[in-house]
Amino acid sequence: MPGVAHFIYIPLIIGIGFVLGWKLGASSVQNQWDRAEAKRKLQED
Repeated sequence: MPGVAHFIYIPLIIGIGFVLGWKLGASSVQNQWDRAEAKRKLQED
C-alpha cells in the first residue's frame, strides 16, 4: 500500500511535468507562428 508521501509526491511530479510541457509547447508554437508570419510576409512582397 502506498504511503502518504505518494499522495504528495506523485501529483507534484505530474504537476511539474504539466507546467514544463505547457511552457515548452507554448514556446514551440510561438516559434512556428513567427516562422509562418515571416514566410507569409516574404510571399506577399
